[in-house]
Amino acid sequence: MNRSEMETDAEHSYQLAMIGWYLCSHLKLKFNLKKVIQYALVHDLVEIYAGDTDPHNSSITYKNSKAQRELAALNKIQVEWPDFKDISKLILNYEKLSDKESNLIYLLDKILPVINTHLANHPYYETSKVNFNTYDLWLKSKEIKLTQKLPPEIDSFLDELRKYLKLHSKEIFYQE
Repeated sequence: MNRSEMETDAEHSYQLAMIGWYLCSHLKLKFNLKKVIQYALVHDLVEIYAGDTDPHNSSITYKNSKAQRELAALNKIQVEWPDFKDISKLILNYEKLSDKESNLIYLLDKILPVINTHLANHPYYETSKVNFNTYDLWLKSKEIKLTQKLPPEIDSFLDELRKYLKLHSKEIFYQE
């Protein structure tokens, strides 16, 4: 809380693994916990070489090059880690959203930044000029990409999150 700097990739991946684990346990989700944690740990590995793509501040050109940059990064990871094929397989399955575990981590990956910026009292959404409605539409566009129907408990979690974010929108988001 109250951090001026953003989280590191390692902190983000670790937190994502812990949140995924917590939700599976707390909501009694019948998910493969090992896969949840593995996806959380590898989901951003390609960014080591491809760089992060800020969804609200990157140029359209940079956003459009994301898939190509990440594919090149995956190829580099495969060359550098030929004896650890699980990493490549997990990254590919995550990118394809091939199972409910990858879908869960994908969704949580989109949610954690808004929670963290709020807890840290960081002005990211304000300085990025992202209001609540813009954020909500962006999040819905990510939910549409899911390939697996997640349990109703996740829908309830998202509903509660949206209510909380709307209630605290003046503290979190840009106000026009």
